[in-house]
Amino acid sequence: MNKIIISLAHPKLTKVYLRPLERSDLARCQKWVNDPDVRNFIGNNFLPSFAFEEKWYDDLLERKDNIILAIVTKDEHIHIGNMGLDGIDLINRRGGTGAVIGEKEYWGKGYGTEAKLLLLKHAFDSLGLLKVCSDVLATNPRSKAYLEKTGYKEEGCKRKHFFKNGKMVDSYIMAIFREDFIPVWKKYTGEDITP
Repeated sequence: MNKIIISLAHPKLTKVYLRPLERSDLARCQKWVNDPDVRNFIGNNFLPSFAFEEKWYDDLLERKDNIILAIVTKDEHIHIGNMGLDGIDLINRRGGTGAVIGEKEYWGKGYGTEAKLLLLKHAFDSLGLLKVCSDVLATNPRSKAYLEKTGYKEEGCKRKHFFKNGKMVDSYIMAIFREDFIPVWKKYTGEDITP
């Protein structure tokens, strides 16, 4: 699926566009997941080598149920993070998302919100999904807040699910349905989506 997407953008969303992740992006990706400040907010505790990132990327290209996109600033075309749609199930019409803003100067400024809106629009309108899920660490309230801002609701909690900074932390199960996304998209873009 990665190969058919050129980019995802919208004129009313002025901060970012999404494009397929390229092999040339992997050094940045490795830098981000090796940064303890970034890694603290994701489920991964490993310090991947560049060879590991290359293998991950090559394996990803073979999969038909995942899309990984680079989050890029519209003004300067800077790759600031990644966002993915994984476990795409076209029969049951659902998938999961994950994201990382690796460039810390872009944290808390709406870049992730716009990226999530673009990905959800693609998931619901281009792929025909009806539900998209995401897990978020309880120690990452900023991520939970941006998911809620884009229409997600908490469905449950995986108690003591990840080991972070010497202790077990909860992970919230968040989800959004297509019908709940329609008013959110209109709020941000002024455009209707056919129910």
